[in-house]
Amino acid sequence: MSIKSIALCRVSTLEQAREGHSLERQESIVKKTSDLLGAPILKQWSVDQSSKEGKNLARKDLREAYDFCKVNRSVKYVLVDDVDRFMRSIKEFYWYEVEFERIGVLVYYCSTPELNENTMTAKVTKLLKILQAEMSNNERIIKSTSGLKARVKNGYYPFPIPQGYRRTMTPGLYEPDPERFKLLQTSFREILAGLTPAEALRRLNNRGYKTPTGKEMQLARFMKILRCPYYAGLLRIEGWDFVNDHGLQNKMISKDEFEELQNRLSGKKLRDRRRQHNPDFPLSSMITCTQCGAKLVGCVHRNGKGGEWDKYRCRGCNKEYHKKDVHLAIDDVLKASEISSLNGDILIKKLEQIWKEEQSENVGYREILSRRLNDLHDKKNKLLLSMAQNPELKDDFLQTISMMKYEIAEVEQQIRDSKKIDDDLVEFISFSVGFLERQAENWWNLSYEDMERCKDLLYPAGFSIDYNKKVYTPEISPILCLKSNKKELDLNSNSLLVEVPRVALGSKRLKTYILQV
Repeated sequence: MSIKSIALCRVSTLEQAREGHSLERQESIVKKTSDLLGAPILKQWSVDQSSKEGKNLARKDLREAYDFCKVNRSVKYVLVDDVDRFMRSIKEFYWYEVEFERIGVLVYYCSTPELNENTMTAKVTKLLKILQAEMSNNERIIKSTSGLKARVKNGYYPFPIPQGYRRTMTPGLYEPDPERFKLLQTSFREILAGLTPAEALRRLNNRGYKTPTGKEMQLARFMKILRCPYYAGLLRIEGWDFVNDHGLQNKMISKDEFEELQNRLSGKKLRDRRRQHNPDFPLSSMITCTQCGAKLVGCVHRNGKGGEWDKYRCRGCNKEYHKKDVHLAIDDVLKASEISSLNGDILIKKLEQIWKEEQSENVGYREILSRRLNDLHDKKNKLLLSMAQNPELKDDFLQTISMMKYEIAEVEQQIRDSKKIDDDLVEFISFSVGFLERQAENWWNLSYEDMERCKDLLYPAGFSIDYNKKVYTPEISPILCLKSNKKELDLNSNSLLVEVPRVALGSKRLKTYILQV
């Protein structure tokens, strides 16, 4: 019985093709080797498949080759170009070598025939080559993972599209799918309102929801969606050492809703966050008692005869103040610190001056981005030309071009963002100055969270109340004073400053000055 052989040719990346591992070259060398061995090739596998550690035992080409050899006992050689074309993982490499050896087949390396000898030198050389191949493979995986992490840190999601979203022109950035987004969003909120996941799923399917494959949603898949942080704008990848809670996608639910949903799914007791701050007492925990240093909180005072009054009560000394009086006193502070239209115009001019100084740097940044964008387009065009000349490597070229498109889209987005800043600045300045000019009117329309942020920004030391029910603020922001560190700025003139009404003047520390309005 004449001996026969089979051949394995594999290329997994464009870089390997550039290193001389093209399928055409491999096919040529295994053919010459079969002629030298006098072992005609019965079957050949030519694939573009990666060799990944831990995944090679189930590699289709190797399993098929092994089964073929078991049936065709005349096959005595598995011809491969070199060690790294057979395997790039040490454990699986020797496992398959032994498996083929057990059925009387030798894995033969055509480009390095000295490795086929049964000598210690050949064994050591072979080990070093497979070790080098595994190290190279691991390095490539690390680089690929680093690129994905960089995308996620920038708010993108370079992974399969979650249900309820669809692809956009920007890789890794998905937009709401009009056929599914609202339906899933409704199901999320129904569960938050008290429905079980099974009941919410039944309603979802009854509304006509279909998965991207055209099927009804199954409970197991639905539960995975409910636990996926992507829908709350959170990018949290299992096994990664960082998270990004500010993804660029349109959120289906808020972060707080997502956390409560997870509590509900796990059976934990839920907290109603909306009741942590009573809207009837918007200044709760924002005013400090000067007697004991504790905060004032809202309370309802009852006299036992059916009468009740809204008050603020000090948590330390239990001193109570009528809510109406406290709010009127805060109104006085807010009105006294409102900036005039004249000073609003001055503030706008000052911000525009600062912006013009910053803009010169922004222009240089855009030029750098534009050059980077042109360079990426040139490289992409060269790859397209190379792909036309090497059609057998089409898939590898397309993979590299796809990664390059990610970079191009990211640079284009950075350019758009840098241009958009101008429009955003105008809108921000107009809103901010308008708020400061009518601060007392706008203040009470803020949510508790926004009111607290404004308090920290405009009144860094917060509000204080003394035993005589006088409300004041020990410190106001330079924004309201229009102060500057530049001595030449006329706005720092003391002629424009007055004391805030209701300020306790017994202590220098408590004296506050603002602009005359």
